[in-house]
Order: sequence, then C-alpha cells, then structure tokens
Amino acid sequence: MNEEKRDELLIRIDERQKAVYEITLSQEKHLASLNAKVAEHVVKIAVNRNDISELQRVIAEGVPIRFTGKQYAAGALSILTISATLFISVGKFAGWW
Repeated sequence: MNEEKRDELLIRIDERQKAVYEITLSQEKHLASLNAKVAEHVVKIAVNRNDISELQRVIAEGVPIRFTGKQYAAGALSILTISATLFISVGKFAGWW
C-alpha cells in the first residue's frame, strides 16, 4: 500500500468515525429525552395507583363522615325551620290562622 492510498483510507476512516460520533451524540440526546419521559410516567403511574387504591378503599369502606358540633347545630336548626314552616302551612290550609 502506498502513501496516497493509505492517506485516502485514513481520511475515509476518520470521516466514518466522525459520523459515528455524531450519531452517538444524537442517540444519547434522544435517550436522555426518553428517560425523562419514562421517569415522568413512572411517577404518574405511582400517583394513579395510589389514587385507585384510595378509591377502592372508599368504595369498600364507605365515605367517612365526621360532623362537627356546628354542623349538627345547623342541621338541627334546618330541621326545626322546615318543621315550623310545614306546621304553619298546614295550619293556614286548615284555617287555624
């Protein structure tokens, strides 16, 4: 092999090596993007699993209802108001007032 052919061969090898390097960089960028998306989806799946298990627990056990004293008082006052309104309406229809 003479020097001219050797130099041409080295130039071609160098160009191929440069092309492979550029492709590798492109693949690494793409892989980093895909890894970020996969990590995001893993987090979303974990959140969804937690939400689903919470929903299953609520369906199985029911919704826990805990009223405060103010809520009980407001409910009792509402019932009294409705009862009084109904009593007055019945009294007016019956001609008591």
